[in-house]
Amino acid sequence: MKVVVEDDGQGGLNEPVVTYNGADKIQFTNKYEAADAKLTLSGTKYLDGRQLNAGDFTFDLFETDESFAVTNEKNPHKTATNDAQGHYRFDLTYTQEQLLAGKVDYYYVVRERKVSRVDGVFFDYKDYHVHVVVMDDGAGELFTRTTIYESGGADDVLPNKLDFYNS
Repeated sequence: MKVVVEDDGQGGLNEPVVTYNGADKIQFTNKYEAADAKLTLSGTKYLDGRQLNAGDFTFDLFETDESFAVTNEKNPHKTATNDAQGHYRFDLTYTQEQLLAGKVDYYYVVRERKVSRVDGVFFDYKDYHVHVVVMDDGAGELFTRTTIYESGGADDVLPNKLDFYNS
C-alpha cells in the first residue's frame, strides 16, 4: 500500500491518494463451494415359484419431466440388475453447477424391463415415479429430498423403496 499526500500550495494538504500494488482499492474475493449430493435409489426384486439368481432381472431409471412421461424406452438414464438377494440400486450425484444452473427438481420413472432371462415369468407392471429436490444447506453441503409414488399417484407416497414382485 502506498499513501501519497501532497501540499496544495495554499497552506493545506490535498486528500491522500492510496494505491495498493498499483490498484486503487483493496478487493477480497471469496468462493463458496458445496459438496455434491449423493443419492441411492434402491429396491428389491421378489420372485415366487423359483430361485432368484443374480442378473435375472433388469431395472431402468428414466429421467423425465414433471409429467413422468417416458419418451424413449430404449434410452434409460441408468440401468441396474438384481443381485442374488434381489437387491438393485441406482447411484445418482447432483452438483453445485447443476444447482447454480437452475436445475433443482429431478423427475424419474423406475420400471422393471419386461424382458428377462427367466421363462414363464409374470411381470410386475407397476412404475415408480420419483421426485428429487436438490438443495444447498448453506454450510457447504448439497442434500436431496426424495418422494416416491407408485404409478404417479400423489396420494400413494411410499417409503424410499422400489420393490417389484413377480411369479
